[in-house]
Amino acid sequence: MQPGAAELTFQAISRTIATLAQKKGTVKDVQGTMRYSRTATMVYMQEIPESVQVTVNSINRELRKSSEKITGKG
Repeated sequence: MQPGAAELTFQAISRTIATLAQKKGTVKDVQGTMRYSRTATMVYMQEIPESVQVTVNSINRELRKSSEKITGKG
């Protein structure tokens, strides 16, 4: 692992999926996708503020541009 990189664990992946999925469907949809018997189990779902989402999307676009320049795609 690179210095400063966070360890990618099952729990981190699960939290990320649950957090992102809440914008795509209902809590019941996420519950079914994550295979939880109760919605109360999903206490780690976090609301992503719109300003944070805009920032993340902007960074994602910049990284994709850089990647395309390196690989010659795009």
